[in-house]
Amino acid sequence: MFDDARLSDRNGNTADFRHSIIILTSNVGATLARGAGPGFATVAGGYSRSAVEKAVYDTFRREFINRLDRVVLFNPLDRALMREILHKELDRTLTRRGLRNRAWAVEWEPSAIEFLLDRGFTPDLGARPLRRAIEQHLLAPLARSIVEQRAPEGDQFLFVRGAGDRLDVRFIAPDAPASMPAAGTVADPAAPADLRDIVYAPVTGGAALTRLDTALHVLHEGHAASGWRLAREADFASMGEPDFWSQPTRFQVLDRIERRDRIESALDSAGRMRARLDGVQRDGEFVARLAQLLWLLQLASDALQEQRPQDALLDLRIGASELHRHPADARRWWQQLLQMYLAWAAQRNMRVEVLQQDPEQGRAWLAIAGFGALDLLQPETGLHVQEQDADEPALRRLSAQVRVAPDLPGQARRASDADDELRVCRRYRIAPAPLVRDSVRGWRSGRLERVLGGDFDVMPSA
Repeated sequence: MFDDARLSDRNGNTADFRHSIIILTSNVGATLARGAGPGFATVAGGYSRSAVEKAVYDTFRREFINRLDRVVLFNPLDRALMREILHKELDRTLTRRGLRNRAWAVEWEPSAIEFLLDRGFTPDLGARPLRRAIEQHLLAPLARSIVEQRAPEGDQFLFVRGAGDRLDVRFIAPDAPASMPAAGTVADPAAPADLRDIVYAPVTGGAALTRLDTALHVLHEGHAASGWRLAREADFASMGEPDFWSQPTRFQVLDRIERRDRIESALDSAGRMRARLDGVQRDGEFVARLAQLLWLLQLASDALQEQRPQDALLDLRIGASELHRHPADARRWWQQLLQMYLAWAAQRNMRVEVLQQDPEQGRAWLAIAGFGALDLLQPETGLHVQEQDADEPALRRLSAQVRVAPDLPGQARRASDADDELRVCRRYRIAPAPLVRDSVRGWRSGRLERVLGGDFDVMPSA
C-alpha cells in the first residue's frame, strides 16, 4: 500500500489508495505528559517533541517510520481546553432520553465544573475519564432520583454545585413565590458592585435586577478592556521563554492563567443565569445565587488584576490555657467555629482541604480555595470569644484563635507559629440574649444562628 498505493486481499480484491491520505494514530509518548507540568512548553526530560520522537523510534522499526511523510505531534490537553470539552459533554448529557423531554433548565455553578475536572482530567487519557466522572457523579444520582420519584415534575431550574466529595443538585420551581426582603437590609443603589445584602436577604424587584445587571456589565467591561487582554498575552508569552520552567515565578504565571480561565468560564455562567431571570416569576434563591457569583467574581477579578493571592490557609486552635482550665467547653466552642467555617465554605462554593485536625488539642488547619477566599477570610484573623452568663466568672468567656495566611502557588504550606498577639475579632454572646459583635467588619447582630451558619461575611452593618 505504501509503495504502489494498492491493497489486495487473498481473494484478489484490490483497493486503490492513489488519491488517499492515510492517517495513523498512536498513543506512543502519551505518558510523558504526566511528569511535564501544566502548559505546552518544552520541559527537559518531560513532554517535548524530541522526547516523543525518541519514544516513536523506540517503539516502531525505522523501516516503517521511513515510509511516513510526516509525524504530527499532539500536545496534551490542558485544563482550559478540558473545561471547554466538559461544557460540550454536559450539553450533550441533557439531550439523553429521559432528560431531553423534561422541562428542566440546568445551570452549572463553577464549583461543579471544577469538581468534575478534578475527577475527570488526565492529560494523557483525553475526555473518556471526563465522561465517566459525569456518569458517576451526576447522571447516576440524578437517575436514582428520577426512578425513586424524588425529582419534581414540571418546569424546574436545576442548580448543580460541588459539595465536598459529591455534586449537589437543587431543584427550584420557576414559579415559586418570591422571597421578601428583611427589614433594614436594602442597600444603597450608589454601590451596585457590593451585592452582599442580596446574598443575605434576597430581593426580586426591579431595583435588585438593575444592580445585578450593573455588576454583570462592570465585569464584562473589565474583561474586555485592554489591561485584561494584555495581561493574558504577557503570561502566555512568558511561557515561551527558554528558562521559564526554571524560574521561581513560573508557579504564579501558571496560577494566573488557570484562574483567568476559571473566572471567564464562571462569567459565562453568570450571563446565562441572568438571561433565565427574564420571563419567569423570580425566585429569591435564584437571585441570591447570581448575586453571590457576581460578588465573588468581582473579588477574584480584582485580585487577579492586582496579582494578589486568592487562596487561604486558616488555622483554628484553642489556647493552651483555655484547654487546661475548661477542656470540654473549649473543645465544644472550637468545634462550633470549625463547623461555621465549613458551612461558610459550602455556601460560597469554596474547596476545602483539611490539612490537619486534632479534636483533642483543639486544632484545625484548612486550605480553602475559591473566588475571593483570602479577601473574605483575612478579617477573621483574631480571637473569637464566646461570652455567656454563668455562676462561675471563669466560665463566662472562652476564646479561640484564628489565623489566616495566603496559600501561595508553588510554595510549601507552613503552619503558623502562633506566637503573635491577636486582637479580638468577634464576640459571641450566647446568653441571656444572643448578640454577636464583629469589631473588624463593624457590625452587630442578634442572629447568632446566621453567623454560626456561615453568613459572617454578609451580615448587614449596624
